[in-house]
Amino acid sequence: MNDIEANVGIDAGRVYATGISNGGMMSYALACNTGSFAAIGPDSATQLDGCAAPHPTSVMHIHGTADRLIRYDSEPGVGVARIDGPPVPDLNTFWRGVDQCGAPVTVTDGAVTTWTADCPDNRSVVLKTVDGGGHEWPPFATAALWQFFAAHPRPSA
Repeated sequence: MNDIEANVGIDAGRVYATGISNGGMMSYALACNTGSFAAIGPDSATQLDGCAAPHPTSVMHIHGTADRLIRYDSEPGVGVARIDGPPVPDLNTFWRGVDQCGAPVTVTDGAVTTWTADCPDNRSVVLKTVDGGGHEWPPFATAALWQFFAAHPRPSA
């Protein structure tokens, strides 16, 4: 990351990671193992390890309740990998603790329920649950993540 910052001229306070499925799991691994990311946006993903030394990071997790591969309820998914992790709401609670957030505010709009918790240093932890949604990138995901990332740069040291 330091090499990229030195040679490309990026804004180190605005480095983000997102992805669906394995890419989302990679986003969690990056937040757990580096302090380089201002925010992450996993979709249809889980956190595979206990994340012993997490770095405060804004998180917007998007997940469908009918995802059969990486299940919302933490039961083993179907398919070759049979990936399982913590229940999605528990994962969200974990990151609210990491970021020392307040209680989440809940808003439901059609099939999407959003829990938003504000945290110190302009961080936020958000869970967008798509009722009946599967292992997919929902139509709203790109715009929602773009807005979330734009609103959550990494705080200055």
